[in-house]
Amino acid sequence: MRDFVESVDKMVQRQECKKLLDTVLAQLGKRCQEVLALWANKYPMKEIAETLGLAGGAKAAKKLKYECSKKLEQFLEERPNLKDRLRDCCND
Repeated sequence: MRDFVESVDKMVQRQECKKLLDTVLAQLGKRCQEVLALWANKYPMKEIAETLGLAGGAKAAKKLKYECSKKLEQFLEERPNLKDRLRDCCND
Protein backbone atom coordinates (compact mmCIF):
# COMPACT_ATOMS: atom_id res chain seq x y z
CA MET A 1 0.00 0.00 0.00
CA ARG A 2 2.85 2.36 0.86
CA ASP A 3 4.39 1.85 -2.59
CA PHE A 4 1.05 2.67 -4.19
CA VAL A 5 0.74 5.93 -2.22
CA GLU A 6 4.30 6.91 -3.16
CA SER A 7 3.55 6.12 -6.79
CA VAL A 8 0.42 8.27 -6.75
CA ASP A 9 2.34 11.10 -5.06
CA LYS A 10 4.99 10.97 -7.78
CA MET A 11 2.34 10.99 -10.50
CA VAL A 12 0.63 14.04 -8.98
CA GLN A 13 3.98 15.80 -8.64
CA ARG A 14 4.82 15.10 -12.30
CA GLN A 15 1.45 16.50 -13.37
CA GLU A 16 2.04 19.65 -11.32
CA CYS A 17 5.51 20.03 -12.84
CA LYS A 18 4.11 19.61 -16.34
CA LYS A 19 1.51 22.31 -15.65
CA LEU A 20 4.22 24.61 -14.35
CA LEU A 21 6.41 23.98 -17.40
CA ASP A 22 3.44 24.51 -19.74
CA THR A 23 2.73 27.83 -18.03
CA VAL A 24 6.33 28.94 -18.47
CA LEU A 25 6.48 27.85 -22.11
CA ALA A 26 3.22 29.66 -22.84
CA GLN A 27 5.02 32.90 -22.00
CA LEU A 28 7.44 32.31 -24.86
CA GLY A 29 4.85 32.21 -27.61
CA LYS A 30 3.56 29.50 -29.90
CA ARG A 31 6.56 29.39 -32.24
CA CYS A 32 9.04 28.91 -29.40
CA GLN A 33 6.81 26.30 -27.80
CA GLU A 34 6.79 24.34 -31.06
CA VAL A 35 10.51 24.48 -31.74
CA LEU A 36 11.46 23.63 -28.16
CA ALA A 37 8.96 20.75 -28.02
CA LEU A 38 10.29 19.28 -31.26
CA TRP A 39 13.88 19.70 -30.11
CA ALA A 40 13.09 18.15 -26.70
CA ASN A 41 11.63 15.17 -28.55
CA LYS A 42 14.93 14.73 -30.40
CA TYR A 43 13.76 15.82 -33.84
CA PRO A 44 16.66 16.65 -36.19
CA MET A 45 16.99 20.35 -37.05
CA LYS A 46 16.20 19.62 -40.70
CA GLU A 47 12.89 18.01 -39.70
CA ILE A 48 12.11 20.86 -37.29
CA ALA A 49 12.61 23.31 -40.15
CA GLU A 50 10.33 21.31 -42.43
CA THR A 51 7.65 20.93 -39.76
CA LEU A 52 7.66 24.65 -38.98
CA GLY A 53 8.01 25.71 -42.61
CA LEU A 54 11.31 27.51 -42.10
CA ALA A 55 12.77 28.57 -45.44
CA GLY A 56 16.34 28.52 -44.16
CA GLY A 57 16.35 24.81 -43.38
CA ALA A 58 18.30 23.31 -40.49
CA LYS A 59 20.33 26.48 -40.01
CA ALA A 60 17.15 28.53 -39.49
CA ALA A 61 15.77 25.92 -37.08
CA LYS A 62 19.00 25.96 -35.08
CA LYS A 63 18.92 29.76 -34.89
CA LEU A 64 15.26 29.77 -33.80
CA LYS A 65 15.93 27.11 -31.15
CA TYR A 66 18.85 29.17 -29.85
CA GLU A 67 16.75 32.35 -29.70
CA CYS A 68 13.90 30.56 -27.93
CA SER A 69 16.30 28.92 -25.46
CA LYS A 70 17.77 32.34 -24.66
CA LYS A 71 14.28 33.78 -24.26
CA LEU A 72 13.42 30.97 -21.84
CA GLU A 73 16.67 31.45 -19.94
CA GLN A 74 16.06 35.19 -19.60
CA PHE A 75 12.45 34.63 -18.51
CA LEU A 76 13.59 32.26 -15.75
CA GLU A 77 16.53 34.46 -14.68
CA GLU A 78 14.04 37.26 -14.04
CA ARG A 79 11.98 34.87 -11.90
CA PRO A 80 14.42 32.99 -9.64
CA ASN A 81 11.67 31.43 -7.49
CA LEU A 82 10.01 29.95 -10.56
CA LYS A 83 13.38 28.75 -11.84
CA ASP A 84 14.03 27.00 -8.51
CA ARG A 85 10.58 25.37 -8.55
CA LEU A 86 11.17 24.04 -12.06
CA ARG A 87 14.63 22.78 -11.13
CA ASP A 88 13.16 20.96 -8.13
CA CYS A 89 10.50 19.37 -10.32
CA CYS A 90 12.97 18.21 -12.93
CA ASN A 91 15.32 16.69 -10.37
CA ASP A 92 12.74 14.53 -8.62
